This record gives sequence, structure tokens and C-alpha cells, in this order.
Amino acid sequence: MADRSDAVCDELAGLSLADNGSWLDITRLVDRATGDLASGETVRAPGFTLFDAMTSIEVMDARLDMGMLSADDARAIADWDFGRVLTLRQALWVALRLLRCEMTWHMSASLVQTLYTCNYFTCEYDSGGRETSNPARDLVLYPLVVATGACARRVWDEYARENLFSDEDVQFGAAPPRFFDECSARDAERLLDRAQAHLQQHGNEQDRAAVQSLLALVAARRHWLRALVLLDARSVDAAARELDAVRLAWPADAGDAVRGAFDRKCMRRYASAA
Repeated sequence: MADRSDAVCDELAGLSLADNGSWLDITRLVDRATGDLASGETVRAPGFTLFDAMTSIEVMDARLDMGMLSADDARAIADWDFGRVLTLRQALWVALRLLRCEMTWHMSASLVQTLYTCNYFTCEYDSGGRETSNPARDLVLYPLVVATGACARRVWDEYARENLFSDEDVQFGAAPPRFFDECSARDAERLLDRAQAHLQQHGNEQDRAAVQSLLALVAARRHWLRALVLLDARSVDAAARELDAVRLAWPADAGDAVRGAFDRKCMRRYASAA
């Protein structure tokens, strides 16, 4: 790589990655920067590495399609704290985002661009006993995350058996599947029962909307898990009804964001799998 004009490099380095809602026209800057380049040479801003260049190129491989790590991404990664005590509204926000990731995965996106972006899905849990100082995380979110993994495992196994439609495109990727396999489907259902009991007994007036949405998510997850295990069409219909109830509640109550809970550039952690 060759660094050309110092003025051009300084101008490149000054470009902000912040999303301020406006577009920057850099056509003239690019023309100046590339005007006297020889074949095979390029101009780069300081701090833009070869890894960033490779991950900025879309080649239909998740390992090379995660983009440059911006300052906002780095701050979000630094803000991740598994020990953070969650509220029910925060647990709802994570659960809804995780559900969206799962649905996107079903649309043939890769694990590292969907489910694996959720740090609560990829971290190591120690569920322990019933006593906890973080009930929204351990008694509500954890059961939903584990049950999501149980459902994903059964779908993954069907993919591995090549039980696909002829036009269905599935990205397995190099990242190893992790679906809480230490928990059986029955274990996952027991955890959902515990989450339901906790939600029915806890929550104040302020949390009522979040509790109702979480209860609907728990019920939908239980029905969907049964549908995958038992191949029961009635469970599919029941899951759809519960998800409709959640969908109607989203505009009014989508929970409170948990900064750092999702790592959009998590693929960088799996670079060694390339």
C-alpha cells in the first residue's frame, strides 16, 4: 500500500464515521487521491488496516462482510457487561431483538450475522439455583435464550440433514454451532415454566406492558419448541397467535435498550475460523 499526498491522507483521516444524517460527497477527494496511483497501489487513512479493508468487501461470506470497526462499535463492545442487573423492560428489549435475529437467520443469513450478535446468546451462563440478584436476566431472559437455542438446534439439524427446499440458501459458515446443547428440550421447557411463574408473580404497574409482552414471548417460544419437537401443527398456530399479541405491543412498548448486548461486528472474534 502506498500513502500519497499528505494532505489527502489528512483529509481522509478527518472524515467522521458518525451517523449525523447527512451524506458526504468525496468524489473530488477520491479523484485527487487516485490520480497518480500505479496499478496495485491504494490510499488509506491512518488506522485503516488490511483486516478492515477485507471486511469491507461484500463477497457473500460473513467472514468478509462485517465492515470496519467504527468508534461507536468499539464503545458498544466496551459497554458490554454480563453482570449488569437488568430490568424487565431491558430483558424485553433483548428478547425482542434476539427474536428478530432468529427470524433473519431463518431467512438464510449466517449465525454470526444474526443469533451470534447477541452476547447473551454466546456467553457462558451459570444459571445456579433459584436465588439470584439479577432475576430479569436469570429467571426471564436466560430461559428465553436457552429455549431459542433449543429451537435453533432442531432447525440446524434439519439443515445438516439437507432437508431443504430446492431454492433454499443456507449459510453454515465456519463458526461452530452453539445452541446450549447441555440443556434438553424438556430442560428448556422447564425453564420457560419458571419464567412464566416469575412473571406472573412479579412486576409493578409500570412494568405491566413489559410483563404481558414477555409472557406472550414465553408462550410463543414454548409452542414453537413443541412444534419442532413434536411436529405439531396446532403448536405452530398457537405460537403464531402469541407472536401476534407481541407484535401488536411493539409500537407501544419495545423495552429499554441494553448497550453492548449486541455486537454487530462479532465476526471479528471468529476471524481464526477463516
